[in-house]
Amino acid sequence: MQPVAPWRERSPKPAQRYTLAASGSQLPLAARDRAWHGSLIPLRAILRGTMTEQSTTPDLEEALRGSVKAFNRRDFDAAMALYAPNAVWDARGVGVYEGPEAIRGFFEAWQGSYEVFERVLEEFRDLNNGVTLFVVRMRGRLPGSSGLVEQRFGAVGTWSHGLLERVTTYSDIDEARAAAARLAQERGGCGSYVKEKEP
Repeated sequence: MQPVAPWRERSPKPAQRYTLAASGSQLPLAARDRAWHGSLIPLRAILRGTMTEQSTTPDLEEALRGSVKAFNRRDFDAAMALYAPNAVWDARGVGVYEGPEAIRGFFEAWQGSYEVFERVLEEFRDLNNGVTLFVVRMRGRLPGSSGLVEQRFGAVGTWSHGLLERVTTYSDIDEARAAAARLAQERGGCGSYVKEKEP
């Protein structure tokens, strides 16, 4: 079984959000105390009298998790929303698919050959500068079979403006880790991470 698409699922990390109805100096003392009590407001917001501070960094892991879940329920329109117009999926040893339509066709054909098919995101690492590593476990049951076929693969993804531009898959997960680290270093990212223990 060859690798197709990307991932141990983890609970999404909530975006940091800081909200205050109005600047503290404009509220009566009692109301101001109620507004600030129990709120984790950054110092810069206090000094500027900022009303709302909200993280604007795209949550790439959450976006990819959503795409994987959409593939599992065969909602290909939702799944492909993550991919840039010039996206490339390089399934090493299988083929290179250029553009969302070609990528979608590859996924549909692969998944369509199974009665039951599921992808599970096991690991995700953001190495900065638009480089990520993710590990996916795929399991499926072919028509007329009672057993499941399983496959794990690693993938190096590059992103721009919150969209996947290129994914290269590796059947050797350690090779994927090394490739992701090299690419991150080339782009000026951290190029390193803590390897998770196998389940």
